[in-house]
Amino acid sequence: MLSALNRRLNGLAKKLEAFFVESQGQRERLEKRLEEAQDRAEQEAICARAVGEGSRDGFLLLAGEEQRLCWWNGRFAQFGRFTENDLELLDARQIIQRVAWQFADSGRFMEWWLLVSGREQEMTSQTWALRQPEDGMARVSVFRVSNADGTPFGVMWRFEDRTEEARLQSLARDVDRAELIGNLTTGMAHEFNRILTQVVAEISALDQKTGPEDRAQTISYARAAAGQAAAICRGLLGYSRHHLMDARINSVGAILSWLKDQLADGLGPEHQIQIELPQKNMHVTADRERIRSVLLELCANSIRAMPSGGTLQVSAELLQIGAGQHDPADPEGNRFICFSVTDNGSGIPESIRSRIFEPFFTTDPRSNGLGLAVVSGIAWQHGGWLTCTSEEGRGTCMRVYIPASELPVTVVVEESAPPLEARRVDPVAVASAPASVAAAASNEPLVLVVEDEDGIRRLNQAILQRAGIASLGARSGEEGLALYQQHRDQIRLIVLDLNMPGMSGAEMFRILRSEGAFVPVIVVSAYLLDFDAFAMDFGARPAGFLQKPYQADQFLQQVSAVLAISPGSGQEVWARARA
Repeated sequence: MLSALNRRLNGLAKKLEAFFVESQGQRERLEKRLEEAQDRAEQEAICARAVGEGSRDGFLLLAGEEQRLCWWNGRFAQFGRFTENDLELLDARQIIQRVAWQFADSGRFMEWWLLVSGREQEMTSQTWALRQPEDGMARVSVFRVSNADGTPFGVMWRFEDRTEEARLQSLARDVDRAELIGNLTTGMAHEFNRILTQVVAEISALDQKTGPEDRAQTISYARAAAGQAAAICRGLLGYSRHHLMDARINSVGAILSWLKDQLADGLGPEHQIQIELPQKNMHVTADRERIRSVLLELCANSIRAMPSGGTLQVSAELLQIGAGQHDPADPEGNRFICFSVTDNGSGIPESIRSRIFEPFFTTDPRSNGLGLAVVSGIAWQHGGWLTCTSEEGRGTCMRVYIPASELPVTVVVEESAPPLEARRVDPVAVASAPASVAAAASNEPLVLVVEDEDGIRRLNQAILQRAGIASLGARSGEEGLALYQQHRDQIRLIVLDLNMPGMSGAEMFRILRSEGAFVPVIVVSAYLLDFDAFAMDFGARPAGFLQKPYQADQFLQQVSAVLAISPGSGQEVWARARA
C-alpha cells in the first residue's frame, strides 16, 4: 500500500516537473517575444523620429482625450520658437497659445484650434498668414491617429511653411498682371493712335475747305472719331468697374421681350432665334440699359460665330447659389438670375479660351476686343459674374449671373425712362476763354471753374461765355481757394475737378465746407461718384456731378439746373441768377 502511494507521488512529481519546465519555456518564449516587440517598437520610433526630424514640416503629437504632449520634432520646436525645456514644462493649451502668436491673426487661430480639436473628422487643414515675415504663409493640418486595433490614440498636428510657394504664386500673378497691363497699353496705344490720326487729318484739312458744307462735314468726321475714343473710354471704365450705374428693379421678362424685339428684324432666315420668356415673375436690381447691352453684345458674338447660320437660344432662370459655391467668403449663399446665351457656332478654341475676357484681345479684325471685357466688368459691378462653356465646332454658352431682386414690386419697364449714359467731350468745341476780370471787377455773379487741364478749363469757360455767364478759372485747388476767398460774394457756383495734382478738388471741397462756405459745387471726375460715400467723407453731397468725358450741352445743362435757370444764352438768362 505504501509502495503504491509512493509510485503515485513520484508520478505526480514528474508531472509537476514537466509542467514547470513547460511553463519556464513558455515564459522564456514570451520574454523573447516581448523583447523582440520592444526592439521593433524602438526601431519604429527611431525611424519615426528620423522621418520627423528630417521633414521640412513641423509635427506635434497629442495623446488621449486630455491631449497630453506625446511627441514633437525639431521643426515644430523651431516653428513655435520653443526650447526643449519649454515643451517639457508646458501643457498642450499653453503650447498652442505660443504657436498662435506666430500667426498674424492669433485670436482666430485659437478659435479654429478649439473648434477642430473637438471634431471627429479624420483630417482638416487651413492656411494662415504669419506674423513674420510679413508675406509668410503656413498651412496647418490636423488628423486623427489610431492604435493598431483601431482605437483612438491621439491627434497629430502638422505645420507646413508655404511662404516660398506663396511668393512664387505672387510672382506668377505679378507676371500675369504685367502681361495684361502690357497688352492693355498696346491696345490702347493702337486704338488712340488710329483715332488721333483721323482727328488730326480732319482738323488739318479745315484750312483747305472753303465752303461751309465741306467744313461742317470735316468737323462731323472729327467729332465721330472723337466719339469712338469716348466709347473706348467708356468700355475701359466698364471693364474697371468705374462706371456710373442707374440700378433699379427690373422685370427679367421685360428685358428678354425687349431683346426679342431688337433681334427680330436684324437677322436673315438662316439664323433661328429662340428666346425663352420666364414662366414666373423674376426681377433683378440692375442698370437696365447696361444689362441690355450685355445681352446684345453676347448675342452679337454668337451671331458672328455662325456666319452660315445657326440657332441662338436665350433664357433666364432663378438659381440658389449655395454657401461658398461661388464666393468662399459668402457664408449663406444667395439667389441669382442666370441669363444664358447659347449658339451652335464654331466655338472658342481651348488655346485662347482663358484670354477672351482680356481687354483688347480679339481674333476678329473688325473688333477692338473690348466687348467681353466690358461685359465681365458690368456683371462684376452688379455683384455677379460671367462664365463661358465652349466646345470647338459645336458651340458656346455664355452665362451671366446677376443677383435676384427680393422686392417683386415697383418694376421699371417704361420705355420713356432715359438711360444714364456716360458723358462725352466734344473735342471740336475747344475754345479759349480768359477769366472774366471785368465781371469780377463789376460785381457780376460768377461761376468758378477749377480744372488743372487748360484745354478743358478754357472749353468750360467758353461754353459759359457763349451762354452769357461770367466765370473765373483756376488751375489748382490752391488757386481755386484763393479766388473764392477774393470773390466769395460773387461766386454762385463752383465746377470742381476732383482729381488734380497738389491740392485735389476733394480736399478743396472739404476745406470749403469746414470754413462754412456752402456755395453749390458740381464735381467732375472720370470715375463714377457714390453720393452717399462722398457725403460721409466730406460732410455734404455735391450739387451735381459730371463724368468725363462729357459734351458741351451736358455741361451747360448741369450748370443751369444748379443755378435754377434755363440753358439758354444771353444776359437775360443769367440775370435770373443775380437775384
